[in-house]
Amino acid sequence: MGIQSINNIRANLGLGGARPNQFQVILTPPPGLVTVGAVALVKVPFLVQASSIPINQVDVAKVPYFGRSIYLKGDRPAFAPWTITVINDEDFLIRDYLESWLNNLNTMIGNTLNFASSDPSTYKASAILQQISQTGIPIREYFMDGLLITNVSPMVLNWEDNNKVETFEATFVMDDFQVFGPTGVAGTGGN
Repeated sequence: MGIQSINNIRANLGLGGARPNQFQVILTPPPGLVTVGAVALVKVPFLVQASSIPINQVDVAKVPYFGRSIYLKGDRPAFAPWTITVINDEDFLIRDYLESWLNNLNTMIGNTLNFASSDPSTYKASAILQQISQTGIPIREYFMDGLLITNVSPMVLNWEDNNKVETFEATFVMDDFQVFGPTGVAGTGGN
């Protein structure tokens, strides 16, 4: 059988392929905002419509020599921003929670931190992005730690947008992330 046989793809895709629409996001709030968003965060796994698995990369150190270069292992760069797309319900609970988080990081009027402490652990959060199998079982988890919200996108309103539900994006930066596979053992990532 040649490599182009359909049986080869069947044999190598024995679990049916991971699906990009089988995921959920679980957001753990910063300790300073727990009571403010308890109800909103319950809705997050159901109303986060889109996300992405964080990029995992290592920079290189380039060493030029007589017109040629070799590449050596470099450091990890800062982790790229992570964005989620949220379906907005008429209660605006998730958007209100995320805007409250932003406003408490730096109040619009006073230009000050509105948390009980300037310790970053009081205003940073964590999140889990779960990839779920076709049978409904989590098969991979991305645990993002030191999560800090940086913006909540605008929502465009338009009289011509019939039969649509509002969505908006929220963007975060993170200190670290870890990957846990089907066995629950830490894999690649920021560990």
